[in-house]
Amino acid sequence: MLETPIFHQISYALLNFIIFYYGLTNQLAIFKKKTLFDKQFSALLLNTLFGFVISFFLWNVDTICCESLRQIRLNIHPAFRPFFQLHGYWHIGTAFACYNGILHQQLIRLAYLDRDHDIELAYFGKIVPYVRQRSFSNDRNKCV
Repeated sequence: MLETPIFHQISYALLNFIIFYYGLTNQLAIFKKKTLFDKQFSALLLNTLFGFVISFFLWNVDTICCESLRQIRLNIHPAFRPFFQLHGYWHIGTAFACYNGILHQQLIRLAYLDRDHDIELAYFGKIVPYVRQRSFSNDRNKCV
């Protein structure tokens, strides 16, 4: 077992760089073809990038300041202790970034297949994006 987190941190950074690079190159390739999601592509990719960067930062702060954070948690009211569990926020941020990255790739694939007119990007609680099928009226070309 490795005592130092450096191997995991380098692996995490490298993996996230590959994910971001892959998403960016796919996005640039699909930009040549005008799609309905050109603006959403960039927003999802930025969510992915900033989710990974902020999570990585919190993880490093937690690793470097572990003893100090532990002392703070012991000296504050139990209701506030979860706010100082930065490793937990790393999990949340990484999950959010991965979700946005997967959604980004899904939209690029649908645009590549010319299926971007069948779906739309919606938001749950104005924060969490998701893909849903467009609803059409009787006129097949008119969205409701």
